[in-house]
Amino acid sequence: MSGLVETPDERTTSTPFYREMEQDENVAKGCIKVTEIIVYDPAGTRKDEEGIERPVEKARRPYYCQDREDLRFFESKNPNSRIETFTIQLLKSTAVKYLNDPENAGQFRRNE
Repeated sequence: MSGLVETPDERTTSTPFYREMEQDENVAKGCIKVTEIIVYDPAGTRKDEEGIERPVEKARRPYYCQDREDLRFFESKNPNSRIETFTIQLLKSTAVKYLNDPENAGQFRRNE
């Protein structure tokens, strides 16, 4: 019986970036509301069929965070990139996996 109680706690409390937060009432049971961040970095320009120079962007992989402070920090670290954000719901296990991915968590790490 104690193994059933300890396993979920270990999985959710020993994580570096995921934080247990109260969810809105419109979040599905077993899900976590997160912000998905898509970043587009400038990659030069190209001429379109009319000869007009157009910017070319290269998308990075998506990043995930849980609160606005993390999003503001991320935006301040990427001032020359175009950033799109989406509020999505993920299963808790998937959210924890995405949030705690070392590359994802590193984007929000503050040097204190």
